Amino acid sequence: MTIKIRGLEESDSDQIVELAKSLHNKSYYNFLTFSEDKIRALIKTTIAMPDGTICYVAEEHGKIIGFICGYLIMYASTNDFFTQDLSLYVTPDRRGPVAAKRLIKYLECWAEMKGCKELALSITSDINIKRTGKFYKLLGFSDVGRIYRKQLTKEK
Repeated sequence: MTIKIRGLEESDSDQIVELAKSLHNKSYYNFLTFSEDKIRALIKTTIAMPDGTICYVAEEHGKIIGFICGYLIMYASTNDFFTQDLSLYVTPDRRGPVAAKRLIKYLECWAEMKGCKELALSITSDINIKRTGKFYKLLGFSDVGRIYRKQLTKEK
């Protein structure tokens, strides 16, 4: 088993759309209408703006089995930046520490190259919260807060 991590390419669009749809349908956000067009636009933006956004894919035998996307964001009270993940997803049949750990490491290296003060990973999908949190802690991340949500309308 050889998992290759590489930058996102436009030719990955169809596979990424399918993975994003799978993530969406199994996540907290499944009450919202999935937009393939929005994902395709995000892919184009990510590729066109490599200084502010990034996406890495995990590929095995020519098939994308996961991805991590992130972006630069400035702290509210300083002129310093940090990197925030937008999404991390690995297909259920390939979950485990190998692909996810390598994807996170690539995002961390990118954040360091950009001069960021920290990397922030979130768990907002409501998928494997405890397991993912434990995994992040093993990688040296700290739990520094919570997100509380209240759905105001059911879109679907």
